[in-house]
Amino acid sequence: LARRLQAEQNAVFASLASSLGGAASPVVYLDGPDGGSTSALRAAGFATDQLHVANPHASTCAALSAPPHSLEHVAHASAEEALASEQWRSRAFCAAYFDGCG
Repeated sequence: LARRLQAEQNAVFASLASSLGGAASPVVYLDGPDGGSTSALRAAGFATDQLHVANPHASTCAALSAPPHSLEHVAHASAEEALASEQWRSRAFCAAYFDGCG
């Protein structure tokens, strides 16, 4: 049940992000090592270079940076720290998804 709910939430976020900015706009979100949110965004047409993920766990960052996800913008940080970073603070994200974890 929990996985189905997470998949539904990811689909809603991908749909919302698509309607707000389209697949050519950058998005920022949290994701786990399974890349569920990443997969939903890719299915909605978002390109890898538009996907920005923050996660405080090095192992999760490594999983998201490696195949099959191969994300380019993975911050080993909290969302707050990543958004305040030099690399991300000037980005105009069309949507953000910070679900509760743990």
